[in-house]
Amino acid sequence: MFQFKRRLHNNKCLEEETKKFRITYDDKKIISSFENLSNELFYEIFDYLDGYEIYKAFSNLNSRFQVLLISSCLRLKIDLRSLSEPLQQNSAIGIINTNKHQIISLNMTNFDHYDSSLTLFNIDSSFSRLESLVLDDMKSNQLIPLLVSLISLPRLFSLTIYYDDDLKDISNIYQLVFNLPMLNYYKLSFFSFESFIPLSIATSNQFSSIKYLVIDHCCTLDELINTISYTPQLCRLICQQLNESDDNIVKDSLKIIFSLTRISIARCYVVFDELETFLTNVSPQLEVLRIQTFKDVNYLDADRWERIISHYLLHLNIFEFKYEELIDEELESTVYHERLNEFNSLFWIKRQWLFKIYIDTNYWDDNVIIYAISSHRKTPDNSHKDKENDENFINEIDTVNSLIGRKPAGPKVRYAVVGAGSIAQSAFMPGILETTNSEMTVLCSDDAEKRDQLAKQYNLIPYSYDEFDKMLDNHECDALYIATPNFLHINHVVPALEKGYHVLCEKLMGCSVEECETMMAAQKKSGAKLMIAYRLHCDPGNLEVLERVRKGDFGDPRIFISMHTQNLRPDNHRAKYGFDCGPVPDMGPYPINGSRTMFGDEPIEVQAMGLKNSEHNLEMEYDTVAVNMKFPRDRVASFVVGYSTVLTTFYRIIGTQGEIIVDPAFNFDKAVSYTTRFGEGGEDEKKKNFPKVDQFGGETEYFSDCILKNIEPEPNGEEGLLDTRVVYAIKKSLETGKPVKLEPYNRLRRAQMDQVRSVSFGKPPKQKDVIGRDSAKPGLDATPDTR
Repeated sequence: MFQFKRRLHNNKCLEEETKKFRITYDDKKIISSFENLSNELFYEIFDYLDGYEIYKAFSNLNSRFQVLLISSCLRLKIDLRSLSEPLQQNSAIGIINTNKHQIISLNMTNFDHYDSSLTLFNIDSSFSRLESLVLDDMKSNQLIPLLVSLISLPRLFSLTIYYDDDLKDISNIYQLVFNLPMLNYYKLSFFSFESFIPLSIATSNQFSSIKYLVIDHCCTLDELINTISYTPQLCRLICQQLNESDDNIVKDSLKIIFSLTRISIARCYVVFDELETFLTNVSPQLEVLRIQTFKDVNYLDADRWERIISHYLLHLNIFEFKYEELIDEELESTVYHERLNEFNSLFWIKRQWLFKIYIDTNYWDDNVIIYAISSHRKTPDNSHKDKENDENFINEIDTVNSLIGRKPAGPKVRYAVVGAGSIAQSAFMPGILETTNSEMTVLCSDDAEKRDQLAKQYNLIPYSYDEFDKMLDNHECDALYIATPNFLHINHVVPALEKGYHVLCEKLMGCSVEECETMMAAQKKSGAKLMIAYRLHCDPGNLEVLERVRKGDFGDPRIFISMHTQNLRPDNHRAKYGFDCGPVPDMGPYPINGSRTMFGDEPIEVQAMGLKNSEHNLEMEYDTVAVNMKFPRDRVASFVVGYSTVLTTFYRIIGTQGEIIVDPAFNFDKAVSYTTRFGEGGEDEKKKNFPKVDQFGGETEYFSDCILKNIEPEPNGEEGLLDTRVVYAIKKSLETGKPVKLEPYNRLRRAQMDQVRSVSFGKPPKQKDVIGRDSAKPGLDATPDTR
């Protein structure tokens, strides 16, 4: 947001003798020495470098650079978030501890991400020049004491917090930030489906100096009103999601902020009546208004907008507005639809605010009508530049059609795709293109047609499986995505981990518990990251279901039921490799992992029954398998997976007070939807549809975040092992016809809401365009590459 441009040095610095270039002229060449650059120019160069990199490059060169580095003219900007190795962290923290008075910008993450042996630092008045601070992935027990100490900083102008902890402390965080005496810019970002800012209206002695406020989370309108009552000097306001008020808005609680000239609301669920009350009573000097709204058709009342702007928003010169309407059976024409031409009246034309209507057929899984007003007004002043700045400002939060969770682009993790089957082509490769922190550089496959065409299409470096070791030695990637059949995973995962590469491995992790343990041992020895590709662990819809189950919305969850089936053709490769590529290892991980996750526990007994459709000519002993799993506390999970019926992908959780049905649940190309039922007959029924997101892009972005921030991913190898042991207990039950008991296991880590990554859905190829495609059903990630 803020660009710190170099200021003129003080007189003492300017008095230093400026060294000029020593240049030797020749008829053919001009030779100069880097060291002959002036001190002033070196300081200009240092302004573009991270402080850690400056010390790494220049601290041990000679005495001249030693003097440059300790001078008060040097202004350091240090980003600890990009340093993953303990040695780097230790060195950077040492630089900070000895140069606190030179640091103007500091970016840091949760202290738990640093090596436990490191001695960290307190941010106190010794950081006398610190102007900008970014705190990433912060927990409450670290953040709140830190905010208390920040009050002593004399020049802290900008504070950005990415919070990841209990929401009950949000109010306290806001109060502490409002006490910072010099703060101009403040952004708080966290993920939550519900708002929780129980601030009261500010009193006369509680005012903050904040001028730029970014509320990068959802809040209600009354919470917003209470929050900005603390900021009488506010100039720009951005709110990621604004929900309806819990109580009626009282006009007397609205305080005019004469300095407020720009408001941007990325997703507005407030009814028009409430928003009108807010706009007409808070910001009479408003110059820029950007808003996207839903549901309340009153927003299409052109006459009402004209009245509001003409009487209350007299200074408004940029108005960008969107209203979205889903095309479904509930869509009805209203009087406002019939009067849309009023947006083309002289009032709108004079202001060069252009109205248009279009249909977005690419909007998640639905068609949407979008009514939009855009500004094309040009003024003789700097309004064009201001508009660009404002757009840069609003880009600090999610794009209009995204959910919370994505951050601005930065360093990218380079991936090698190992296995070029339809799941890689249809899902992973389109998905990674939508991420902000990941890219593909290498492709490894034994199918020459796939390898050559895809390498050309995505500009990748191609290798065959025989060249796998050579690929690892060439260091053209940082991480591997393994999309080969389960029985080949160990051949690629272990060598990659042993050479320090991070691995995102498709499920099922392996063909035995022993294989999984071997992979985990390789990961532990190397220190590289290993994540199993359970994409639903990063999906907003499925994690909201998990959150509701954990909160007890349905009472005690007692029963988990699921179906995951498809109709497989006999020529599909899964029909040719026995149990290890059959329906249980292929489709079973979804209900197995789902029940384990929702119950927060591990099964203690499994029993399976296998069936074979005699009319469905698949080369396998069982094409359909029914499984019962017993959990502690007398809970039960039952599911069916199979290759001989129509496509089904749902799960159902039944509790003591209600139930929830997720359908569709497992397809990566469908938007998640769930239905809740309460009451004896389920008469209280509600349905919720989620926007369509790219689950493969989401899991990749999450894994890359873990790599870049040195965080242990979830689901890790332990999660993959626990599903694998259930799968092969099912195999044993099929072989013996008896229940199979499992040893009790206490897994401490489970999926959490901070894993949500809402990535826009990538554009997959049409099924006919998948190279070397087999008969897999679209949307099911069960088609790895055998070559």
